[in-house]
Amino acid sequence: MKNIVAAATLFCMIALVQSCSKKSQVNFIDSVQPDQLIETNVPSGQPYTFIAGPSGTLTVTRQASHFQVSQAGIDEKGLVVYSYSSSAGYVGADEVSLAYSPVAVATENNSSCSGTHTNSVASTSIKIRLNVTK
Repeated sequence: MKNIVAAATLFCMIALVQSCSKKSQVNFIDSVQPDQLIETNVPSGQPYTFIAGPSGTLTVTRQASHFQVSQAGIDEKGLVVYSYSSSAGYVGADEVSLAYSPVAVATENNSSCSGTHTNSVASTSIKIRLNVTK
């Protein structure tokens, strides 16, 4: 009986350790398909800009690996953008994941309840695959 309990305990511990490893979490994250996939060529050291939208919030959820600049922000026109420039001399593949949430729009109330209502807008996941060339 002790052998069965010990074997069951050992099996549960192995399963728990495997399910909590960093590698298994990364594989799960990578397997999720983004809402938008962008593949682009970028000359090494040159800037690349992606315009997410006219307003809202853009967040880097998984940082690029080979960058000099990799950041979300607002450009001089007030647009929500992601900016990338590779590390000096880097040539190869790079990838960044982003989450974009546009600003919700307030609308007039055309129903029987009072007040102004805000339409909720879902966040969009974006993956940019950068082919950094010479």
